Parts: sequence; structure tokens; C-alpha cells
Amino acid sequence: MARQVNNPWRRDAAHEAPDHGEDPVPATPVHIVHVTVRPDRIVADVRISSERFAMTDPALIDALLGRFPHLMRHTCVNGKGSTFAAVAHNTSVAHLLEHMAIEEQVRLSDSVEASFVGKTAWTDRRRLRARVEVSYANDLVALEALRRAHACLNDALLRRIG
Repeated sequence: MARQVNNPWRRDAAHEAPDHGEDPVPATPVHIVHVTVRPDRIVADVRISSERFAMTDPALIDALLGRFPHLMRHTCVNGKGSTFAAVAHNTSVAHLLEHMAIEEQVRLSDSVEASFVGKTAWTDRRRLRARVEVSYANDLVALEALRRAHACLNDALLRRIG
């Protein structure tokens, strides 16, 4: 059975645009709308605030490699190769968030043999909605890893436009 989690990423309503029949615009480039903890994985529903933040590029990846040095070597099932490096410079930012959360979870894990898997898919590409799923050994560690990866990703995206 899944359990709902209070969303530590949810911004106060005062930080969002008024609702005019559409979803409010998040105050950050990547907004985690909802997180569910399942027995084997966390599931995060993600909203990208603008098309300009939807996809990765070489500059974004380069900016993150200092903190996430193993990203390019992550195993990744994709249509271009067997590692994340095959798609890293042109993939969804949600997919990048998945790999960042996995690497952060390994960093926070007690085990030197830690290995996690994830999956990301657009749930509504037109509305910039995606779902990120990441396995875990400890749900609290996974949630913290997702929180840290999310914050780092938003910082990197905001620096690009800042």
C-alpha cells in the first residue's frame, strides 16, 4: 500500500500565480507537485515551469558534474546507448532529476554496494508534466536524496538564466 507524504517542496500559495482555470505556475523551474512512497520506490510527480527548462543541454550537465561526478557513467536504458551519457545533453530535466536523486541516494546510503534504479516518463509533455520513480533501501534517505537533487537542479537552472 502506498503512503502519501507531506510535500516539503510545496511552495506557499502566495508564491504561485493566481489560478485562472489552469494550474498555478511554480516559483521554481522544476516543481515537485506530489510524492508517494510505495513499498519499493518513491514516485514524484514533477512539473516543469517553462519549456525553456524542459530539456537538458551540455552547459547544464557540465554545471552539475562537480556535485554529481558519476552521472555520465550511470546505467540507463535509452534508445541511444547503455549509459546516461548517451542522452545526457538532450533529455528531459525530469530524467536528469531521476539520475541526480539516485546518485545523491548512493552518497547518503550506509552501504558501499548501494544500487538503485529509476524510471522517468512524461505524463503530459504538452503541459510539462513528468513522473520520476526511484527505488530505495530506506524511504527517508530516498526522500532526502530527492529533496537535495531537486534543490541543486533548481539552483543550476536558475544560475543559467540569472
